[in-house]
Amino acid sequence: MQSKFEEKELHLKRSGWKADPDLYIDVDLLEQAIYGLTLNAIEASPPGGEITLTIESSTGSVNLTIEDQGSGLAFDPKPGSLTPGPTTKRLGTGLGIPFAFKVCHAHGGTIKFVQNSPTGTRVHIDLPTGAPVVNES
Repeated sequence: MQSKFEEKELHLKRSGWKADPDLYIDVDLLEQAIYGLTLNAIEASPPGGEITLTIESSTGSVNLTIEDQGSGLAFDPKPGSLTPGPTTKRLGTGLGIPFAFKVCHAHGGTIKFVQNSPTGTRVHIDLPTGAPVVNES
């Protein structure tokens, strides 16, 4: 993703990356979901903007926040929907956000999208720590 950050002269700010939380996850699936959400943030951000990735651990959970300074979401993503959302990408499928919902749910977690004021989107991913949770629905 480094080249995409460089193309738009975006700044990456990381917070809370010192902790090593005890998560039982499918690393590949979660990486794909986070990659897609971060790519959305990159594409939504204005040139020279900032993207913030924050990790916070608390008893029983780990929260990852991805925050951009873009124009915000043009729709309200709903959990459980696998219907493609609108896409502004030339080659986009609109499946990135539904995929992220499904991955978070499969890990016993949640994902929320919040419109920042005055601009931008904040994505909150909350995952349980400790023993694995199996959600097959």
